[in-house]
Amino acid sequence: MPLRNGGFARGVIARISGKGPAFGYFFGPRCSTLQELQSLGIPPGPEGAILLTQFGDLGLKKEVWPIIGRLPDWNREDWPMPGFIRYNDDRTKAFIDFCDDDTVESVKEIVVPVDEIDPNDFAEEGLYGYVALQIRLDVLLSAQS
Repeated sequence: MPLRNGGFARGVIARISGKGPAFGYFFGPRCSTLQELQSLGIPPGPEGAILLTQFGDLGLKKEVWPIIGRLPDWNREDWPMPGFIRYNDDRTKAFIDFCDDDTVESVKEIVVPVDEIDPNDFAEEGLYGYVALQIRLDVLLSAQS
């Protein structure tokens, strides 16, 4: 995907329904050109992702985000959709939202005391528009430089 301050980043769209939010894994490093990005090849797996998030698919529909290819031997179990976490104001409770694996829509929410969970087991809750996601990835990749 093109980044707001120049360059490109890779992403794997792990879930998309075409009727609402999508879910993906996003990776660095920042590449100067699309050709440089293509030379990196496909990400080996979800472990190296710098961001797992839900997003709107308008960047794909408008063809702003180029689709480079498909993962060979795609297996959705290898690219799971996590629970999404948010906190109450005093950060004593965590709200964990689980989504339908096909529609990416919320199907269940549980409330857990913060001291009973590892927040690293979850993705941050939120739904990025395609431009907001480009900005967020730009910031994350700039912090890695």
